[in-house]
Amino acid sequence: MLFATASCRPYPRQAAKQSAKGYLNRFSSSPTLNHSAGHWRSGCSIPPIRTVAEKLAATRRMAATIAHEINNPLAAVTNLLYLIRPTISGDEGRGYLATAESELQRVSHLAKQTLGYYREYASPTPVSLNDIVQHAVTIYEPRCQASGIKLLQSLTSARKVLIRRGEIFQVISNLLANSIYALSAGGNIWIDVRDSETESQGVALSVRDNGEGIGPEALPPVFDAFFTTRATIGTGIGLFVAKQIIQGHGGRISIESSKDLRDHGTNVHVFLPGVAS
Repeated sequence: MLFATASCRPYPRQAAKQSAKGYLNRFSSSPTLNHSAGHWRSGCSIPPIRTVAEKLAATRRMAATIAHEINNPLAAVTNLLYLIRPTISGDEGRGYLATAESELQRVSHLAKQTLGYYREYASPTPVSLNDIVQHAVTIYEPRCQASGIKLLQSLTSARKVLIRRGEIFQVISNLLANSIYALSAGGNIWIDVRDSETESQGVALSVRDNGEGIGPEALPPVFDAFFTTRATIGTGIGLFVAKQIIQGHGGRISIESSKDLRDHGTNVHVFLPGVAS
């Protein structure tokens, strides 16, 4: 696994205090990328990148470093919350504290998902895809509401799929994040999970939005590494990683999109083989 995960289990009080203070004291000296100079501030140069394989390797190294730097402050804040806990006596305050700790765990998880190179080494288990989608909706729904986006779901599948839960959750999170980005002015996202009608024992997932859509010239390379249609943000690895994960589970992923003024939007289709009965 490439990423170090920030533990949310509290340290003993003295260790928590030292950990939090130690991180805050040394954060400014952490090595970070100086894009304009093309070097790490610690002085390590980055060699020219020529091939896709080299780009992927460089991105993995950079993602691991960024994840490490993100998880360090998360661990420090978690420890500080642990130190604060004995000073809070009211039920309302303890409830807020519990929510803060829960949100820190979620940020740590989302950091791994967003950086795109999270890999789960647990064995696949039979899981309801409905449950994973419902969990993703719970996380992204507040963001959608704040952006004027309606998140509509139809979860009717009765089958289970043999998957690594964390990896499939990563795929769904990526698809939802892409749809939210495409709906900067608000709109709708439809998530559908149903038993496949064309293939026995399979489950079909679709994530559809009525955003601005993708032009026909950009659709063929949409699953290629480092290809992105975004003007300002985007690494171009989200859909690439999603495809690797789905294919690694014996499934398929495809996309259709239109920029037509009367019928614009994007629809991503995922098929996963079900557990044989």
